[in-house]
Amino acid sequence: MRQITIYDLLKLRPNNIIDIRSKSKYLSDHILNAKSIDYFDLINRPELYINKEETYYIYCDSGIKSKSATSILNSLGYHTIHVIGGYNAYLYQS
Repeated sequence: MRQITIYDLLKLRPNNIIDIRSKSKYLSDHILNAKSIDYFDLINRPELYINKEETYYIYCDSGIKSKSATSILNSLGYHTIHVIGGYNAYLYQS
């Protein structure tokens, strides 16, 4: 599984960051430029949100759901990277 630390993610500043937390948590605060896509929507209908030619960085609160999501999506042929520690690591880093 491909993964990245929040420190390296913030240095890289990619455009394809996906926040799979609840919409209310996303609206409360999120990593700059992140898109909000519900976990279940993303894993059940990825073709509506992402494509296989790009790489996506996925985070949740602590990293558990994003690790699961990246594993599922990568097995389907998508290129996703798990953000270690999720949003909690972002808060700690800030």
